[in-house]
Amino acid sequence: MKGMKHFKEEEGGRKIMCEAVEKYAESYAEKYAEKYAENVRLNSLLDSIKK
Repeated sequence: MKGMKHFKEEEGGRKIMCEAVEKYAESYAEKYAEKYAENVRLNSLLDSIKK
């Protein structure tokens, strides 16, 4: 498979894949941070209601 070989073995392919993985990681981190912040806000609210 010529296309896969390009991404695995060629310098340009590695660069493209590195950029794609970095973008994915950034997107994942942003989504995780949003969910974490939402949970912190919710728990804080629940704690204040319990008091």
